[in-house]
Amino acid sequence: MKKTKKIMAAALASIMLVSLIGCGSSDEGSAETAQTNETAETSSAPDTAEIKTVEDGKLIWATNAQFEPYEFLDGNTVVGIDADIIAAIADKSGLEPVCSDMKFEAVIEAVASGEADIAAAGLSESAERADDVDFSIPYADASQVVIVRFDSPIKTANELAGCNVGVLGSSTGEKYVTENYSDTTVSSYANAAEAVDALASKDIDAVVIDNDTAVYYTDKNDDLAILDGVLTDEHYSIAVSKGNTELLNAVNSAITELEESGELDEIKAKYKAELEQDTEETTTEVETDTEETTAA
Repeated sequence: MKKTKKIMAAALASIMLVSLIGCGSSDEGSAETAQTNETAETSSAPDTAEIKTVEDGKLIWATNAQFEPYEFLDGNTVVGIDADIIAAIADKSGLEPVCSDMKFEAVIEAVASGEADIAAAGLSESAERADDVDFSIPYADASQVVIVRFDSPIKTANELAGCNVGVLGSSTGEKYVTENYSDTTVSSYANAAEAVDALASKDIDAVVIDNDTAVYYTDKNDDLAILDGVLTDEHYSIAVSKGNTELLNAVNSAITELEESGELDEIKAKYKAELEQDTEETTTEVETDTEETTAA
């Protein structure tokens, strides 16, 4: 049976859409591949003549595919909330989605420089980012929380002073820790998995990261837990190339349709169930391995 760990009172936040988009990865952190979605009926296909994209007929989106449950690799395919939202946007806009997997800190620059049309990577809108890109309407609530080892002496966020805290490079978590804990060592990582691994290996004392991702990793590791309380109140949006009003309108329209149709709520429930099932299966495997070792 799954063990619920709570130094915290954090609950799994809203989780959305569950279709797949193909996306390759590389050691350098960037790769591209494309997958065409099922074509909508001609009679209902939108007029896309006014939508400007980097490549005609394609929607190139930048992400960091190690940010469960929003985007992560299943083999060579990116799955998760953001991937499914992009699939829906591309389908409703008559475009072919093309994924570009890179370091999180590079996704805004990819859009700003014209390398990608949009970025979807669990992004929170901020004044600094809005200087370089435009943002869609929000599609998910988010917050920054603290992960520690289960036996850590750190019991509240106020005790992070003087500690070595891991963060995702160029994230709102990094900004928060830097601005609020002047005497804390900040260790930046290219993705969430690296930060959590460093914590589990005792290379750092804590990780400040988005709540949904924190829940994902602590559910899979009984040695980690989330401290009670949240550090920030945020919302995820999609970054769009600056001034591309037609594309921004298409993105906003798709998000609105998904919300109003009730599809988002249905998928949230389904996705949460899949995460819980994965966690239970992992726990069962660990318990089985332990029993076999004891018997031997």
